[in-house]
Amino acid sequence: MVYDRERKVPALLKNGDLAEKLTRERAEFVKWHLLIQESQRKAQ
Repeated sequence: MVYDRERKVPALLKNGDLAEKLTRERAEFVKWHLLIQESQRKAQ
């Protein structure tokens, strides 16, 4: 499960689905994608 620490609930994906029933592979992909977005924001 991908967890939103600020909201203290399962994370929401862009399409509005909860991230509570993701496969491990999909969760790793989402995590990787979020880390890339965060690093791009910091670089700006």
